[in-house]
Amino acid sequence: MAIHFFSKMVPELKFPRLQRPNNEGRKANHDIKHLLGLVHDRCLSSPQKSDTSRGAAVNSHDFTFIRSATELSEVGIRFKKREGNSLFDIKFERRQLHIPTLIVDHDTERIFRNLTAYEQLNHGSTIMDYARLMDCLINYANDVALLSNCGIIDNRLGTREEVANMFNKLNDYVHFSGANFYYSELFHDVNERYNRLLNRWKVKLRQTYFYTPWDWVLTSIAAASILLILTLVQTIFSVLAYLESKKPGK
Repeated sequence: MAIHFFSKMVPELKFPRLQRPNNEGRKANHDIKHLLGLVHDRCLSSPQKSDTSRGAAVNSHDFTFIRSATELSEVGIRFKKREGNSLFDIKFERRQLHIPTLIVDHDTERIFRNLTAYEQLNHGSTIMDYARLMDCLINYANDVALLSNCGIIDNRLGTREEVANMFNKLNDYVHFSGANFYYSELFHDVNERYNRLLNRWKVKLRQTYFYTPWDWVLTSIAAASILLILTLVQTIFSVLAYLESKKPGK
C-alpha cells in the first residue's frame, strides 16, 4: 500500500507482482526496519550512481550547482520529458535535459521530507540529491511554467509560485556535503555546455549590436569634438554681442 501510494508521484513507475520471498528475500526484508526503508528501497530504486572518481573536483561549484531552467533555456539548453521507470534517471544529451515527470500535489513535500530524514541517517542521498537538482532548476514561477510545458512537472498543488516555494524549501536544514553527489557528472556537463553557449551568445551579441570599426569610432569622436567646439565658439560670440549692445550710448 505504501509503495503504491508513492507511485502516484511518478506516473511511469511500475511495480512487479510481489513473489513469495526465498531465504535471501527474507533476509533482505528483515534488514528493512522502517516503512520508509521499504518505500526507499522498493520505489526509489535507481540506476548506479554516476562516476565520482574525479575526487576533490566533485565538491567544486561546477559539480554541485547548475543554473535555473529559465537561464539554461535562454542559452539554448532544452528540456524534454523522459520515459522510464525511475524518477532519478536524468540524462543530458545533445543540449537536452531529459527528466521524468514528477507529479506535485499536497503530499509531495511531506513524502520528500520524510525520505530525506530517512537518508540523513546514513541511508544514501538519492532523494536529497534529486531535491537539490530540482531546487537548482526551479527558482521562480517561470521555471515551473517552463518545466510544466515540457511535461516534466505535473502541477496538482496550486499556483506555480506554490510549487517553486516548495522546492526552494526542501533543502532547508538539510546537510549537503557534496561527496558522492548523484548528479555530479551531469551537473559538470550542463555547466560546461552552459558556459560554452553563453560565451558564444556573448560573442554573437557583441558582433551584432556592439561591433564598430575603430576608424569609424575615431571619425565620429573627431566630428563630435569639432561640433562641440563650434557650438562653444558660437555661444561665446553671442554673449559678447549681447554685452556689447548693452553698453551706454548704443
